[in-house]
Amino acid sequence: MLKKQSRPSQPAQPIRKSAESIWSKPFTKRQKSMLDRIAKTQARGSDAHIDYSDIPALSAKQLAQFKRALK
Repeated sequence: MLKKQSRPSQPAQPIRKSAESIWSKPFTKRQKSMLDRIAKTQARGSDAHIDYSDIPALSAKQLAQFKRALK
């Protein structure tokens, strides 16, 4: 069986769009639902869903090296 000769393809031309045409599009239902979910989470201000158990506690020596910035 003969192998097909590969030919280099033409490089694709860049698509040009104005920022106005991108930002003026309405959101899809999926995008709206995602934004609503994020907004509700931020409004609650809850960090309860973040798992900090894998972060080791700082020792007294490590805490001592931190200093307040001078104003």
